[in-house]
Formats: sequence, structure tokens, C-alpha cells
Amino acid sequence: MPQVRRVQVLNVEKVFPNGNSVPVLARCRGGTDSGVAHYVVKWRGNPRGPTQLASELICALLGEAVRLPMPPFALVDVPGSIRRDLNAGRVPGLRLPAALQEGPHFGSLYLRHVAIPVRSPSKPYKGLVNPEDLSLAMVFDVWVLNNDREKDENHLLLQEAPGRYRFYAVDHGDALAWKYLLAGALEDLVALEKPVACHPYIAAGSHPRYLDAAVKRIASVPDQQIDTATSALPLAWGLPKEAGTLAADLLKRRRDRLASLREKLWN
Repeated sequence: MPQVRRVQVLNVEKVFPNGNSVPVLARCRGGTDSGVAHYVVKWRGNPRGPTQLASELICALLGEAVRLPMPPFALVDVPGSIRRDLNAGRVPGLRLPAALQEGPHFGSLYLRHVAIPVRSPSKPYKGLVNPEDLSLAMVFDVWVLNNDREKDENHLLLQEAPGRYRFYAVDHGDALAWKYLLAGALEDLVALEKPVACHPYIAAGSHPRYLDAAVKRIASVPDQQIDTATSALPLAWGLPKEAGTLAADLLKRRRDRLASLREKLWN
């Protein structure tokens, strides 16, 4: 299993009520060189269930493998005293819709000073230092069946300097179609040729040369790397024992179909 960074929550500062999994913003220790950093945490017990965490962790590991820009990530532990106070409603201004269970949870480093791209994608490359990663995100989403990239909050532009931005992909909780995968629809998911939802900024910024490079990069991911990512799911998340194996099979077989999907989806 891969060594995934672990951090511990010092305090929870905010609940994001608009997310499907109702993530929280937490100040954590152990995630950066300075020792303390803020993470957006998807927690066990969230309304969408543990598959949200599984998708995030697998996609984060695979994103690293193909060099898709994503915020640094970690498994997050919450001390018992903090969990008890949150679950009992003793933290002013913070209300969770369900009980925060014992960890680990999944967290992504909170990137401050981000500029969300405007809805009019007339100049998608203007100021963008990594335009090739827009196409990589499109192909990655088709690979992992991530159908949740159409909203502004599903990606970030981090300002590196005045007028210069870097694209980051975030929020992969709906990837891998767990509802259908665990219900025995593996073959249907492998064969799926429907385009996934995509934000107009990303779609307008794609380029045939970059799409070809992205397909080649993802198609070269070895089986062992996929097995490593899908075997990283903590037992505490309570997923069916076959979950990792099914996800690995799906990812390997869709990887092998990317070249043909490139011709059908992006011509």
C-alpha cells in the first residue's frame, strides 16, 4: 500500500453546506513544512457515504501518477474530543447533518487566493501557465468516470503572479460510479462512451495536440500503479471487500480503451 500523508485536526472552522458531501474546513497539524495548514476535509459519515472518500483517494493517487495538478492530500484524523463536541452541537456556528465518525477522513490542502474562471470562456488560455492540463483533466475524467467537473468549484485557478494562473483539478468524489460498479455493472461501465460533464472553460481550452498527449500519458500508467492506488482504501471506511479489485479492473480496462474513445469523443 502507498504511504499517504497523515494529518490531525486541531479545530474545525467552517462547514461547506453547498457540497454534496458537506465537507469542512479544518486547521490541521502535520501537513506542511510549517507544521500547520488548512484542509478541506470529506468526513466519514457524510451524507454521500464512504465512496466519496474512496473516489477522492484513488483519484488523488492516480492524479499524481499522471501529473494532473491537484492540491496535496492527506488522510485526516480527528481527536475524539473534537468529534464529540461537533456531534453534540457544542461548536458555535457549526452543524453537521450526520455524525462525524472516527477517522481516517480524506483531506485536500486548502488553496487560498484562488480565482474561479468566469463563465464566459472566450479566452481560456489567457494568463494560464499550464493550458495542456485542461486537456489532461478532460481525458482523466473520462478515464475515471468523473461526471462532476461542470461547476466552478470543481477546479481552481491559483494566481502565481499578476495575470498568471495555474489550473488545479479538485473534487473527485463522484468518480468511479460506485453505485453501479458495486451493483455488478462493470461491463457496462467499461463500455461507456458517453462524454462526461465538463466546465465550458476546460472544454474551450482543450487542444488536439494536448488531448493526444494526455491519452498517451494515461494509457502508459502500469497495472501496478493502478493496483497500488486502489489498494490504499482504509478498512475503517467500511467498503465492500471487492471494492478495490472492481475499481482496479474498471480503471485498467478503461485505460486500454482511451485511444478509441479519443476518436469518438474528441474528433
